[in-house]
Amino acid sequence: SVWWGKKKPMLSEKNAMMTLPYMIDGEKVVTLSNACYLFMARKCGIVPASEAAAIDNEQVQMQVFDLRNDAIKACYNGGDKEAFAAAMPGYMGGAVTGYYAKLNGF
Repeated sequence: SVWWGKKKPMLSEKNAMMTLPYMIDGEKVVTLSNACYLFMARKCGIVPASEAAAIDNEQVQMQVFDLRNDAIKACYNGGDKEAFAAAMPGYMGGAVTGYYAKLNGF
């Protein structure tokens, strides 16, 4: 593919941590989901007004990232539809409910 054959090697010269997603801003190549999100927020002027707000922002971001990681575990299981179907009740009733409860309580 174009990514593995051309793009990734070329971009890796500018950023050794190169992976998807990525953003290019002039000569700067930013990669990794959370780094891209934070980069976009700073570029758009969406930054916490205080250290306390920054800490709250980071905690919510990491909680959502944990939710995402659990979704990856439940959904990407080698294409086994039966394993996916078996994992969903526990994921939706357990992990998702738990993460949403934490976020709502925050």
